Amino acid sequence: MFEVKYFDTKHVLVDTFTRCVDNVIAPAAGEVAFRLREHIYQPAEAYVSQEVRVVSAEAIVPPPQKSALSPFMEQFLITWLPLLALLGFLIYFMKRLIGKKSATTNARR
Repeated sequence: MFEVKYFDTKHVLVDTFTRCVDNVIAPAAGEVAFRLREHIYQPAEAYVSQEVRVVSAEAIVPPPQKSALSPFMEQFLITWLPLLALLGFLIYFMKRLIGKKSATTNARR
């Protein structure tokens, strides 16, 4: 809801309008352009300056983004995937060590 006060050349209050406006979205501490249409009761020359005040506003909080994964899969990936990856690396390196021709493998033959 906006309140608009119009002043004349001597900064004397000429007219006041209060209007509820929908679909005006302004960023926090930002500016936005919009138009209020009202019937004026004084000559147009009397409306030299104006002050606009936001009387009330509603903060819009964006909804949290939902994950594409199910909660079970998300929990599985967070807890078990690092452990399984570590286990895979250990098995890989153990097979490489066993496959190498070291002094112990040559001595058995």
